Amino acid sequence: MKGLLSSLRQSLLRGLVVAFVGLLSWVGMSAIATDAIAAPSVKDVSGQQEVISPDSQKYGSREEAYDKAVQAIKDPKGAEKEYEKDLKIFKKETPNADKVIENTAKAVKQATGKE
Repeated sequence: MKGLLSSLRQSLLRGLVVAFVGLLSWVGMSAIATDAIAAPSVKDVSGQQEVISPDSQKYGSREEAYDKAVQAIKDPKGAEKEYEKDLKIFKKETPNADKVIENTAKAVKQATGKE
């Protein structure tokens, strides 16, 4: 009888430990999920994410930024204008890189035969 009560108590304790560990794992998972819900990304009124380009222009959506890029490519001088804007931003961020840019530009001109 004593052995039966001892094994019953031992199995009951194991069951409680397993249930407690399971409960803790569910609480941990729900905490992760609520953190993801509580910290949404920046959104505009329509619910789409706001897109900020490297030159600090803001677009209402990814589609709008994509359309702007497509228009720049369709324009004969558009790609070059965008390149110049990006180059100005790059030079502002890294003032020491002027020599690298100049040498790269010379190498490209030599490779394409436009020198």
